[in-house]
Amino acid sequence: MSAVSFPSARLYCDYRECSYSEFNLSKSYLNAIFKKNTNTSLINYFIDMKMKEACKLLCSTTYTVKIIAADLGYFSYLFKKTVGVSPTEYRSSNKIFY
Repeated sequence: MSAVSFPSARLYCDYRECSYSEFNLSKSYLNAIFKKNTNTSLINYFIDMKMKEACKLLCSTTYTVKIIAADLGYFSYLFKKTVGVSPTEYRSSNKIFY
């Protein structure tokens, strides 16, 4: 099983809570395989997926930033660092940055 073919239900799990034994691999080995196959670390992959989901929710719902943050487990600082603008600025603009 390649690292990128994880079941989609595991996609949004918190990186620190993933059960590596579920894949019969150590944490460091799984991270090494993942990075070799994707050119990105597992943590950055999870962050990227969460930010894309946050962007989708900001554009397609009226949920507050606080509700989206609680649901996805991210903070505005991480969003701004990754996307380039704050969640509020992202929502109010008509452009898609991410």
